[in-house]
Amino acid sequence: MNVLAPLIRSGDIRIQYDQWTKNWQPKEAAKGMEEALRINHHQIDAVIAANDATAYAAMQVIKQQGMTKKIAVIGQDADAVNIQAIQQGTQLATVYKPVKKLSSVAAKTAVSMAKKQKVDITDSIDNGKNNIPSILLEPILVTKKNIQNTVVKDGFYQEDK
Repeated sequence: MNVLAPLIRSGDIRIQYDQWTKNWQPKEAAKGMEEALRINHHQIDAVIAANDATAYAAMQVIKQQGMTKKIAVIGQDADAVNIQAIQQGTQLATVYKPVKKLSSVAAKTAVSMAKKQKVDITDSIDNGKNNIPSILLEPILVTKKNIQNTVVKDGFYQEDK
């Protein structure tokens, strides 16, 4: 939302449908996608899904409607099936959080906390009740153009031979 909020305020982006997918279940995401298409008369340009499993479910509905190349879909987590969908051109992108870097920072932080040492907190997140001290790392947008230099280079996936 940090990226989208200014575009929404300016009117460059209009949210047509906003749904919390119960338990992030693909079946629920598919129902939501069907509803979004129905109430918007199939006039949707893009889907931003909470994760790649829900993005994939939305893509299946979009495919059934014959609109695969008309609606851009973005998820997150860089799931294998979604990386394949990006390579095939049916998913535009996914947000990848480098696991090695995340786990390294988490482990160092946990050790520092266990030793009662100072932890270098870089930010905070408001969870609606409190500002939670946080260490935020930069996520990476994975597209067809940079799969090799992101998820393959990091060893998250091996290149198909």
